[in-house]
Amino acid sequence: MKLFRESSLVALVLLLISVGCVTAMTYRAVKNIKACPDIIAPLTDNEQAILLKIIIIVPKVELELAKRIAKVVNEMTCVNANLILSMIFHESNFKPEVVSPKGAMGLMQVLEQWLEFMHLPGPPTDIYTNIKCGVAVLNIYQDWFKDLRLALIAYNRGPNPVHTAIVNGVDPDNGYAEKVLKLKARLDSYDI
Repeated sequence: MKLFRESSLVALVLLLISVGCVTAMTYRAVKNIKACPDIIAPLTDNEQAILLKIIIIVPKVELELAKRIAKVVNEMTCVNANLILSMIFHESNFKPEVVSPKGAMGLMQVLEQWLEFMHLPGPPTDIYTNIKCGVAVLNIYQDWFKDLRLALIAYNRGPNPVHTAIVNGVDPDNGYAEKVLKLKARLDSYDI
């Protein structure tokens, strides 16, 4: 027996989202947001799943921003979408305007020299440009280090400190890779 009609449940979820009360515990209810076509249209099924995961991990995210991110992340087929979402969460908390003290910018906190190197159009805070660049940088580090954990650490610390630590027989770990992979595993577990 359903306690709420579909539309009532969607309204409840939207209310919870608006006041920041959606947590991982309520992701099953968030799934039912799919019943409200004006919120999820014109997203594909994969984009809808990505959107719902964004809402779960950042309940106060602006819905239109989350939709745009979902569309771009869905296009990045060379890297797991949940890994990208986890990196965005830990790099910028889904705030495209964030700039780090070292000058890294946008959702994936990319450095301007990477954008120039890759000849990517648009400003560094442009959602598509930023995510595309961040994914490309991660792929480069994976090619270099042949290990996702090390690639993530290099993404966060830079490749030189990682390489130097490895050469000196020291673990370059700074906790970043574990945080990213832990959230990725959580997102992987959601049946959305």
